Amino acid sequence: MINKDLKLEFSNTMNKLSGKDYVKCIIAFGTAPTLRGKKPSSILTLKKQRKNVYYIWNRYKEEICSELGLDYYELVKRQDSVSVLFYRKESLELHLSDAKNKNYLENIGYEKNISFDNKLRLLRRRYSNICPHEMGIFLGIPAEDVCGFVKHQGKNCILCRYWKVYNNPIEAQKLFDNFDYARKIVIQEVIKEYNVA
Repeated sequence: MINKDLKLEFSNTMNKLSGKDYVKCIIAFGTAPTLRGKKPSSILTLKKQRKNVYYIWNRYKEEICSELGLDYYELVKRQDSVSVLFYRKESLELHLSDAKNKNYLENIGYEKNISFDNKLRLLRRRYSNICPHEMGIFLGIPAEDVCGFVKHQGKNCILCRYWKVYNNPIEAQKLFDNFDYARKIVIQEVIKEYNVA
């Protein structure tokens, strides 16, 4: 967990930022586990409401993702928001080719030899109405936990933090700790870079 003082310093630093720097730091924080190689992808919804994040994203998305070393895929674009999948292609491709993940996707309609780009297109098509269960697979949630969530309709989990855990809570907790650490590193980097006295 990230301590309160660090969170407060991060919040104060973020409040001073605007424009591209602000949006870049939002994305860096939200995708920290992906940036640090602990998660194959992350999803964020960027909205107009605060500091016009949506407009800034549309203007600087290529620059921001290039600077962060991330690929992106816009899943749903609305008038005032956009939901974006952030990933590193090699890492996400490798993750989706894992036997359990591949089997899960094939069982719900992803063709056996479907290309990476077509997987993203199908995900976007399914995501346009409601967040489909396979989103968990893309985000690095273990297939057993995705299946557990479906089977139990989101109830009766044995641990809940970044997702609802139905299997192997010890391993899940290790991942959650890694995600927290990744976020802490990003927070420290943002504070160091942008916190000018």
